[in-house]
Amino acid sequence: MKNQEVINIPIRLKRAYQADKASKEVFAFAVWIKLTYGDSTLRYHSITNIQKELNIGFQKAKRLLSCASEYPELFSVAGNKITVKSFKDKTEKYNRKGQVYHSDYCQKIEVRKYSFKELYDLLYKTGAIQGLIAGKERRSIYKYIEIQSGVELTQRQISNATGYSRGYVSKLTKKMANSGVIRKYPSCFRLAMNVVNEETVSKFKKRTGRTNFIVNPHDGSAWYIMACRYSTNDRKSADSFKHVIYDQWNRITKLPGKIAGEYNQFTGVGGAYE
Repeated sequence: MKNQEVINIPIRLKRAYQADKASKEVFAFAVWIKLTYGDSTLRYHSITNIQKELNIGFQKAKRLLSCASEYPELFSVAGNKITVKSFKDKTEKYNRKGQVYHSDYCQKIEVRKYSFKELYDLLYKTGAIQGLIAGKERRSIYKYIEIQSGVELTQRQISNATGYSRGYVSKLTKKMANSGVIRKYPSCFRLAMNVVNEETVSKFKKRTGRTNFIVNPHDGSAWYIMACRYSTNDRKSADSFKHVIYDQWNRITKLPGKIAGEYNQFTGVGGAYE
């Protein structure tokens, strides 16, 4: 996503506002302000204007505007101005050389016009599943499934990790696969063991966690049904979720000797490097 303007939405911050739908909508509203206004400030707002801009009803627009003052950690309200505070993590971290840096694992969202529903879905529905399938949030879901970057996930695994029902996951994954956001692999038979005996059955259960299989009466081999799986469709999809170091520039320019000089000469003076 290097050829278009994006904003970085920290995953840890998004998760902090997912306890209920109201919290999710408040955070989506904050993200919308950042996407829409370069200085993250909504000025001279009215309920009617918010209705039109976000394509939402009167009551929801009213609730979003009133919620700004209820979330001081997210918004700063002064008169008729609502400013969204910085999303960046202020926690100091240290690399192996003892250098200080600040970073976040982020979902990258393209800067363009969104309806409120589009942005909400991108953050908490299709975006949540896309990030999961991309394998970029694997550390937080180890307790649910074993996952490595680039793996294929079943609907059951996605359901367990996101908390969505199987039916809802089926609906979302079908929509995402049809639109090309993710890739679907249909269910198929997989070889479980060439010969069925106590040892091979034990190894099969340990390797897959499965207890059921079908024995071919002709050659004695065993097979199981692999459910539909889903994976990222392209590199752009996977790159929508990345670890961002906000002040890497400062650390690079502090490198000793020739290396730092060559880097400065090549890049010129600039802001944070990702």
